[in-house]
Amino acid sequence: MTEESRNLTLEEVNYQNLQLEQEIQQRQEVENSLGKSKTQLKEQTQQLLQTLEELKQ
Repeated sequence: MTEESRNLTLEEVNYQNLQLEQEIQQRQEVENSLGKSKTQLKEQTQQLLQTLEELKQ
């Protein structure tokens, strides 16, 4: 392997690593967003159950 082709290979690997890091970051953002949505849904469900109990009385 020549020096030039090795450098090119390193550039390709670095580029792929960058892409993977960006993809991981995007997935983490989605997971965080889903976690927040899940928490909000739990809170809303509790509020609805409480309101339902109040209406039954």
